[in-house]
Amino acid sequence: MSFNASKLAINNKSKGPDKIFSLIELLGVKHYISNLVILLPALFYRGDHSNLDLVIGLVSFCLLTSAISCLNAIGDVLSDLGHPKRKNKPLPSGTVSETTAKIAVMVLLLVLFRLAFFLPLSIMPFFILYFVINTFYSIGARKDPGMSGLLIFTGIIIRIFVGIDLVDAPNEAVWLIIPAGLLVLTLAVGQHLVKLKGKVAIADK
Repeated sequence: MSFNASKLAINNKSKGPDKIFSLIELLGVKHYISNLVILLPALFYRGDHSNLDLVIGLVSFCLLTSAISCLNAIGDVLSDLGHPKRKNKPLPSGTVSETTAKIAVMVLLLVLFRLAFFLPLSIMPFFILYFVINTFYSIGARKDPGMSGLLIFTGIIIRIFVGIDLVDAPNEAVWLIIPAGLLVLTLAVGQHLVKLKGKVAIADK
């Protein structure tokens, strides 16, 4: 085997793991931790809810956030190409094709639609609201720095109410759950503001 052929074989082997990590990044898997807020009401209310419902609800919301992550990446391809750091993201770098991203969105939404049959119908408006808000944000609202904090706020609140619906918590239990959710929300927004302040400081230098 020639030197060039050996080098090509090594490069092809390295592209496999790179593509897997790029797909994970495209799907926004690192943000799944935010979806664990859905389980918060279950810690405060021990009703006769099914743990399977909680798992299906959590997985469904992860599918939704992944679909939104892919849609955002598709919409940002052109602007990311001209950015020194964002050009290394999966789509602008070419590690994952735009066609693959579109197929991923369809598959994720189809699986989500199938799982929806196992969830309470009352949860669907929260899923739709979260999708609409994030679509509005990606279309143009992200240009306003304040909208990022608002998105985090609404996202956490929606997750809390999805969790409340999944455990079918009574009204008196809701008032115990919401303060804990607001604490999580305060921490999340605070962390976001720190990051935003850091970006502004770097831009001013």
